[in-house]
Amino acid sequence: MPNALRSTMSDLIARTRLLMADTAAADQDFQDQDVQDTLDRRRTDVNYQELRGKPTIDPSSRLLLYYDYYSNYPDWEDDVKIQHGSDWAVLTPDVSDNVVGHWTFTDNTLPPVFIVGKTYDLYAAAADLLEIWLVRAKCGAFDVRLASGTTFHRSQKFIEIQKLINQYRLMQRPIVTDLDRNDWRHPPSTVTRPWDSDQF
Repeated sequence: MPNALRSTMSDLIARTRLLMADTAAADQDFQDQDVQDTLDRRRTDVNYQELRGKPTIDPSSRLLLYYDYYSNYPDWEDDVKIQHGSDWAVLTPDVSDNVVGHWTFTDNTLPPVFIVGKTYDLYAAAADLLEIWLVRAKCGAFDVRLASGTTFHRSQKFIEIQKLINQYRLMQRPIVTDLDRNDWRHPPSTVTRPWDSDQF
């Protein structure tokens, strides 16, 4: 069952729509729920990732002050939590840029600072939705040639959409998985040890 539509997803949904040229309107091809469900399938849940602190040098004291923190991931949902200290206190950044993954504090906030939240691959989700659109549209697709000789090629549109899908596939995040190669292991009975030989 799909998750209920979340208000914290509104910016991500709007930006994914822009990638597809399917802005919210009466003639939109996808509902917000469709876009959110597709984004959720391209979601990475992050628990206590340590953010990278970018120090600022105070000219008067020559001390390193920490106001800015960055994540390795962009495109965060708006419900992120920033936590800090031995009691894991939740901090409220003065400026939150969830698009690039950059949070700024007015007060000096020493590391480590951690983030808990959800980050999304918008390019992969847009490509997924465009592929769904192609399947829907191709069912009624055809080129038309009028008696006057004028020809309308709807297939050209599908070619351009496929090019866009390929471009987004190149821009999407790489998929990383763990591989366990065990073909080098042999059962103990097949292992020959030199000291078991009769020559010793």
